[in-house]
Amino acid sequence: MKLIFSLTLFLCLCFRAFSQDKNSQLLLSYSQEELNLIEQADEHQFQLLNYAVDHAIYTSDYHKSKHSDLPPISLKESVNDPSFTDFGLKIKDQNQYFYWESEGKLLVVKSFWVLNHEKQAKL
Repeated sequence: MKLIFSLTLFLCLCFRAFSQDKNSQLLLSYSQEELNLIEQADEHQFQLLNYAVDHAIYTSDYHKSKHSDLPPISLKESVNDPSFTDFGLKIKDQNQYFYWESEGKLLVVKSFWVLNHEKQAKL
C-alpha cells in the first residue's frame, strides 16, 4: 500500500513540475495575468496553450517570390528546439507566417483551431 501511495505521489509531483515548466515557458509570451484569465475563462484553451509549447510551430522552404512580404523574425538566443514562446509570439485564431531570417526558412505558427484539431486527432 505504501508503494502505491508513494508511486502516486511521485507521479503527481512529476506532473506538477511538468506543468510548471510549461507555464514558465508560456510566460515568455503571456503575462501571468493573461494566463490566469485564460485558465479561468476557458480551461480547454489553456490546455491548448500548454500543448502549443511543443507543437505550434514548423518550418518550410522560403521562396522569395512567394513570401517576400512576410515580416522577418529571429531568436534572441540560439535554441535547439524552439517554441513559439522563444520568439515572443502568441497563438491566435489564424495561422501566422514569418520569415525566419537566420534559418532562411518560412516559420508557421499554428492557430488555435489547427492545434485543437491536431490534439483531438491524437486522442
